[in-house]
Amino acid sequence: MAGQLIYTSAPQGLAAGQSGYCTVARDGDLREALIRPLEQLSSYHRATSGGQTEPVISAYRILDLRGAKYHVLSRIQDAGLDFTNRTNNLAHHLVFEPHEIANLPLPALIFRDWNGWRKEWKEAPRFLGPSDWGNLSQLPCAMSLPAKNWESVTGDAGSAAGLLERGFANGAYFLASAEVLLLLFAESVQLLTLKGKSRADFWEYTFTTRLQPEDNPNDFRWRGCQRDSPAYQAAVRKGASFTAANSIKAPANDLAQYARTGKLPTPVTHVRTPIKPGISPATSPSGPPSTRPATVPLRGWDPAPSSFEEEHYEEEAEEASHSRWMSWISLLVMLVIVLGSWAWYRSHKLQRANAGNVGNKGTNSSRTNLVSVAVARTAPPEQTNSAQHPPPDTYKNRVDHLPEFTTYLVALSSDNRVSVESIADLNKVCDQLKKAKALTPDEFKAIMECRIRSNDPLSADESPTDSMVSFRFPAGGLRGENSLGLGFAFDGWRSLNLPQTSMAVIDFSSTSNQFKKFRIVTFPLGTTNQPVKFPKSLLQADQSSFDASFKAPLASRIAKLEMREAFLQLRPFVKINDGVRDMIDALPATAKSATKNGNELNFDKLRKLLNEEAKRLEDQTNSLATEIANSEGQRPGLSVQINSQKADSNKSPDDQGKKDALMKSQDELIALNQKIDSSKKRQQSDNKNIFEYRRCLDSIPIDLKDSKLNHVALYFVQGSESKPGERVELIRFEDPAGALEGTK
Repeated sequence: MAGQLIYTSAPQGLAAGQSGYCTVARDGDLREALIRPLEQLSSYHRATSGGQTEPVISAYRILDLRGAKYHVLSRIQDAGLDFTNRTNNLAHHLVFEPHEIANLPLPALIFRDWNGWRKEWKEAPRFLGPSDWGNLSQLPCAMSLPAKNWESVTGDAGSAAGLLERGFANGAYFLASAEVLLLLFAESVQLLTLKGKSRADFWEYTFTTRLQPEDNPNDFRWRGCQRDSPAYQAAVRKGASFTAANSIKAPANDLAQYARTGKLPTPVTHVRTPIKPGISPATSPSGPPSTRPATVPLRGWDPAPSSFEEEHYEEEAEEASHSRWMSWISLLVMLVIVLGSWAWYRSHKLQRANAGNVGNKGTNSSRTNLVSVAVARTAPPEQTNSAQHPPPDTYKNRVDHLPEFTTYLVALSSDNRVSVESIADLNKVCDQLKKAKALTPDEFKAIMECRIRSNDPLSADESPTDSMVSFRFPAGGLRGENSLGLGFAFDGWRSLNLPQTSMAVIDFSSTSNQFKKFRIVTFPLGTTNQPVKFPKSLLQADQSSFDASFKAPLASRIAKLEMREAFLQLRPFVKINDGVRDMIDALPATAKSATKNGNELNFDKLRKLLNEEAKRLEDQTNSLATEIANSEGQRPGLSVQINSQKADSNKSPDDQGKKDALMKSQDELIALNQKIDSSKKRQQSDNKNIFEYRRCLDSIPIDLKDSKLNHVALYFVQGSESKPGERVELIRFEDPAGALEGTK
């Protein structure tokens, strides 16, 4: 029969003479042979790194005792302090026999949804009865699909099927939090319905969400680990291989599709050619081994194989057929890509040739104080804008949208000037241009060509033709503007004077390669910008520096951005109460300071810091509670003493000594009341801060794929980290529907 056993530290156990860690409750008909093994499975090891919430362990194993099998669900967790004021834990075990599991939900669903799990034991020892089984008989028997938890962790619900691949299904170690692993295991096991498995078959997949040192790893197919656990460190020393849950890929089969849609695929019936007597499948003239007499309702899965060999036989045959189709499809896709690339190249080459011819016709070599660089490359605006400068959304997830050349991002002060000496590349160019009046247009153009616009500061593409700058030479400098009237000036070759009301994006290049192309982007006060959109998959959380927060394809482009009077900052935005809020703005001051210097996405560090601070305040409030209780315990005695002294003083009104003693006692009572009031105010303030820390902890994402994280913004922030000013959003990292991941 099904049974329960609860094991924790108590002043008295169920068995006579027991105290400390012992069995405090169990079913009366639980077999005696099970009690000792279950107690041995009840240990609990806390995290090796402090300052965090202790995990709840959910472990499902199959015990074999003297040839009898028992299915055991063990939920082990921290239980605060015991009766000796020392740390305590509680283990609650459920035991089922094989004939009972066919009508039960998945083990992971029992762990998640059963309302009978005990978190602590404050009762006297007793035997458990039917009322202690709670809502077990009303629990849903299946996990709902699509696999939303897998989608949240990996970005693809189909990854749930990856856990059933042979490399994992026969025993593997996984890295993720215990809470996340429990839900992932449930969704993966639910996919077995597609293999025609019964509910009892689901119970063959044993697991633990947090392996412990005393555990036998062979008890579990799936072994969850966390880096702060002693079992993880022991497994590392033994050379165990670990797989991060968020790295598991979806296989190409019907299970993955089922995990994504939650809908059973349409059955496909294969007509099989009977094998003639005396002819083996290998030599049968009817065809390859796949022509065996059988009906397979779903590709790759036989609902009723007569043996493991038969199931494997069908699977391999179908996979071979699938591989041949995939090979043909891949070849066709490659052919389309090659032809498309050739056509684009020819078209692009023709456009450049036409543009060059127009430019040659417009060249004027005579000396003049008006050097018109804008004459070159005149093409119809419609063609130039659509072909050379598409809007930012066109690039959604391509890293190559960002420039590979050095880009200076400059915060402008009130005079809207930039020192030429502060930008090394600009200083070098100015040294060559000081003799510009003596140059022909072609000679000037060989040194420098400029384009200026007021948007898309991080667009690597060449600006449209109407951004080309024409120059003139007033006394002591150089002025230039495009055909739309946007311009800049070098005043005395010492400073660059920029537009006062809008962003300026200026590209400096040389047609004869006399210097490398570079860009200056200036942000006057009040600047606004339409950010470029990239996927969150290009970021990395829990890194120790700003640069390390970007994955390799993007990191090299971000490294090309150089700040002047400003800095870059990543800021995560989380979903709170059906809205979106800046996570850093919502943090307490002590935690907010920890997000500086590239730690904006270090979620693990923030959680630890908040946990440590909350734990410190909890210890402080406990100390205050003791102090308040002691003070309030002194108050009655002091009040009695004052009443007695009042009576004595009234009897002897002329006795000054009794009056002084009474006044002293009254002063002590006043001081005691003030102390109690002060302690209660501090306690109230600490409790408020604890609540705030816990609330903030709930809002901090586990990782970048956490559904709580709405998006991450990359800001250009004027000023310094100690005194930040206005900020402009440059890039928004989110996961729009149908987004492609940039890998270039």
